[in-house]
Amino acid sequence: MLEETEGTGDHSCYLPRRQHSTFLGGRMDLFRCLRRSLFVVICGALACSSSTEPGPRAQLLVTNPTCSPGPCAQFHVLGFPQNQPNTPGGAWSIDLGFVASGTTCLTIPGSATFTVTNSGTGAVTTYNWSSRQSLSLGTTAGSQIGASPSTASFIPASSTGWIVSLPGSAAPGVTGPCAQLVQ
Repeated sequence: MLEETEGTGDHSCYLPRRQHSTFLGGRMDLFRCLRRSLFVVICGALACSSSTEPGPRAQLLVTNPTCSPGPCAQFHVLGFPQNQPNTPGGAWSIDLGFVASGTTCLTIPGSATFTVTNSGTGAVTTYNWSSRQSLSLGTTAGSQIGASPSTASFIPASSTGWIVSLPGSAAPGVTGPCAQLVQ
């Protein structure tokens, strides 16, 4: 037997009392209630996304200020994720690419993984990064060991394109896709 449950406002679901509803009217109210509940569940599921799930790739336009007056310095651009393990070799970094000219278009991946193995116990710890999480940039002319970030952090997935002047400490700015900007 259906019993009435009172709600508050227009957003509540309630089932009418048996004596006040016809067979079809009561079923329609139940249908509206279920439809509204399903809508809320679907909207909630679509709104939820994990920051560690792979995100979209983003393009990074790197301008090299050392090219004026020249010659251009050559360097690797490294991305430094926010979730840094404490390792003897320094910060974990993602090699985004090599710059040898005045402007270079690089791709920031949607995700990256870094593993640390404890030499004493053999225990392996995995660190996952997604473009939905913070990243800082830095450069190195040689080894990545001991390299460190030089820019402020940003969330790569919050735009499809970024621009930054490296080497340098300025924060990356939002821009369009590299292909439209590099001549």
